[in-house]
Amino acid sequence: MNKNHVLPNTAAEIVARATNPVILSVLVLTIISAFWAPGLAVWMEWGAVMLSFLVIFPLVYVYLRFFKKNHLPFYKTDPTRILKYHPGAIIFLGLVFGLPCLLLLSFLKMPAEIIGLLTALLATALLMAVINLYYRISFHLAAVTVLIIMAAVNWGNQWLYTLAFLPLIGWAKIRLGDHNIIQLITAVALSTGISIATLLLFDIL
Repeated sequence: MNKNHVLPNTAAEIVARATNPVILSVLVLTIISAFWAPGLAVWMEWGAVMLSFLVIFPLVYVYLRFFKKNHLPFYKTDPTRILKYHPGAIIFLGLVFGLPCLLLLSFLKMPAEIIGLLTALLATALLMAVINLYYRISFHLAAVTVLIIMAAVNWGNQWLYTLAFLPLIGWAKIRLGDHNIIQLITAVALSTGISIATLLLFDIL
């Protein structure tokens, strides 16, 4: 076995898993909401809603539809990798769980600044999923781009320096055979445009 082939692929897999957009999204949103919440109880309430609608409910859906139905070992396969090959499922999850999550958080008086960021993330996910019905584009890179913009809006433009991680993630996706350079660039461009448009709509920028 060629070690020069194995090691880069292992490194690419580590980069891809470490920047899992689903995990990062919940983490960043939870941290941002902590800065805006008027108290611990409210923050925990917001966090419970996001954890339920963005993680738990989607995982249950993926388990029932793809794993239990096909008798696949749930613990051996990354559910997010399953979803990337089923963009229709992402659209379903976005509409059935993402939109209600936004409405419920608005009802719980989450600030428009966070609602706008979450809307940008949801809009990006839905657009990427629709495009992926016809053409492969990187949801991974698109989501990370939105998260970096979210961090910059909340904590300062110095966070834009983390855009330097995008080429590393892009390298990993190319190395793993998931995407080509055009698909990666398109994902970054579209997610940036959606984010800016959404933030302008919510008067955040």
